This record gives sequence, C-alpha cells and structure tokens, in this order.
Amino acid sequence: KRPRNKLLPSALHTISDLDHPGTLATLIHIEKAAHDDPTKDYHAGGGLLETTTSLLSSLWNTAGLGPEFNSWFNFYDYDSPENKISNTDKEYAEIVQQSYKDKDERTNEIGDWVRDESIGNDKFTVWVDQQDDRVHVALRGTKANISDMGSDMHILLNNKSGNEQEIYEYLEEVQDKYPDSMLDASAHSLGANQLVEVFEKHKDLNYDRVNLFAPGTNPMWGLDNSKNAVQDDRFYFYLNSGDLVSNTFISLLPSEREHVYWAKPSHDPLSNHGIAQWVDTI
Repeated sequence: KRPRNKLLPSALHTISDLDHPGTLATLIHIEKAAHDDPTKDYHAGGGLLETTTSLLSSLWNTAGLGPEFNSWFNFYDYDSPENKISNTDKEYAEIVQQSYKDKDERTNEIGDWVRDESIGNDKFTVWVDQQDDRVHVALRGTKANISDMGSDMHILLNNKSGNEQEIYEYLEEVQDKYPDSMLDASAHSLGANQLVEVFEKHKDLNYDRVNLFAPGTNPMWGLDNSKNAVQDDRFYFYLNSGDLVSNTFISLLPSEREHVYWAKPSHDPLSNHGIAQWVDTI
C-alpha cells in the first residue's frame, strides 16, 4: 500500500537504504537548503521530508499511538486546569519562535517584553521586561546550515551538540550585562537539549527558570543530564505525546512532577514537534 499523497520512489528507496538515522536528518537538511535556494532548479515536494513525515504518520497511527488512542484511554488529561499553559508561557514560546527568524525580520515587542537588539545573534534573542525587572534569553533549534547539522549528528551519537561552551559563554554574557535582574531562558528542540547540558554542567549560571519546548533527546545515549534536569525544579517541560523527538522524557518524568505541560497530538509528527503548537497569535 502507498500513502495517499504522491511520494517520489527515489525518496522511498533512499530511506529504505539508509545506514544510520542520522544520515536521514542530514539529507533532509540538504534537501531543504536546495529547495530554499532560488538559483537551484529543485522542489522538495514528495521528497525526503514529505516521505519521512508520511511514513512516521502511518506508523504513529497504525501502531495504535495516534491521538484517538490517547483520548480513548485518557493517557493525558489535556484539558485539566494544571495542564493549561498561561499567557506568559505562550509569550515564551513566541519569543523562541522569533529566534528562528533572521535578525532583521524579528519583532521588537511581545507583551511586556522588548527585544534587546544589541546582544542578539543568529541563534539567540534577548528580551527585557523593565516593569518586572526580568530578562529572558531564547535559543532556537535546528536550521538548515552546516553547524546545526553537525550538532544534530552529535546528539544522535551522545546527546551532546558540541556547542555547549559557546552557549554557556553567551548566557554568561547576558548574566554579566544584567547582574541585578531575574533571568530566564527558553529553547526548542536542539536548543532545549543544549540548555539541559549547559545548565547541568555550569552551576554558576544564575537563571531562575528554564523552559524546554520539545527537547530533542536520543534515548539510547547519555541520559544522566536529562535525568538530573527532571529533578531540577528550574526546568519547565512542554511536550507532546506524539512527538517522536522528545518522547524520551515521557519515561523520565514522574507523574507527580510539576511544570509539565502536554499539547494535544495531531496526526502530523512534525506539527507535534513544532514550536507553533504553544504559540497564540500575538
């Protein structure tokens, strides 16, 4: 049987012949880069990303793990009051979403937060709430570039991106610039994995709260820092039971653990991993 949407036979053959899951992640990044390049005669429709999404969707539903399964058996009480995220949580998610954008395309205000343009870069944005004297640092996840692809490969091998020192130094720079303010940090996917590694290693970082949106984690390697993060009440977890990338934390988080929020899964595994599911239009 074939999925209803048209997928390129070459993409199906490529996936079936992979030597390692990490190779697929790299090839998808290369495909996206070619798709986004206006000088290349290439379109990604039916390619590796769409094929992978279709296959994962089929597995997600055929294996009995679709959203209806969770609903029937009440695995997660998505509508419970304690599972509802606040407007502040949504603003944190929107702030992370802004970090994916090019610097000149980012908005300057979200709620009471004002972006500090002087200290942001391609990966980070920094936001200040002067009324409450709070500063928030946001770190994006993967984009289609060589550096991020290398970090993803590291995580597949040992749950470390290789960029932890760079991230630590940036967080320290923000801390030095705002020594008297309350400091928070948020990140999505690859970035969330990196924050876990940095904050568990560097206890001198004086941040009060760390928000992890769909933290990308390999369940087969080096989970000590992830286990420590579960025990650290600074960490807030934003997860989706249909997200194959961050599902490692389902087995690590105790049922009574506070500050764990579950988004409703859809039939699209990529949407279940995306940052947009926690963002209201602001």
